[in-house]
Amino acid sequence: MDGSIHQYRDYKYKIFSGWLDIEDVGIFLDHIRKISRDTGIEIVIIDADYIVSLDNLIYAVMKAIDSWIEKRNVAKTLSMEVLLYVSATRQIKDAIRVGVKEGRNRVYLVLIGSNTDLEKIGRESEIIPRFTPEKFDINLDSINLRKIMEMYDIDGDELRIVGLDKLDMLIRERMVLFELNK
Repeated sequence: MDGSIHQYRDYKYKIFSGWLDIEDVGIFLDHIRKISRDTGIEIVIIDADYIVSLDNLIYAVMKAIDSWIEKRNVAKTLSMEVLLYVSATRQIKDAIRVGVKEGRNRVYLVLIGSNTDLEKIGRESEIIPRFTPEKFDINLDSINLRKIMEMYDIDGDELRIVGLDKLDMLIRERMVLFELNK
């Protein structure tokens, strides 16, 4: 995405793609939490290997916002609620699999806040240390299909029936089932 501000209900959000270099995940996440507290912006960083369509990422962001506003959230923070929706699970230990790891990460960065909060910040590479923006094209031929199928509990028969071009719909179905079973 281009990083322009989008509105959903009472929230604004921006989505960027790029690279993130992390030496120590714990120290990095502590720093991100501090930035979030200081700016009032929720910061979500997602491993791009788990995103098969931007529509799914946007859907997860919107459903997490719905859950947050309606006080149906599972997580204590909106950013973790987004990760739960992206991963379609109630289990935080499973949801963090779609987060960042030590080393070089190809990521989607989601910033959520008020319009004022989002306009206050500079470029995304200034707010997030070691983030280098780069636009990614999602290509179903180059995804790690085994990783995706394992994460979302999709079996081979199910994928053959609907076809690879409908993988994003299968994942969105998992997000809907997650919401229904919360």
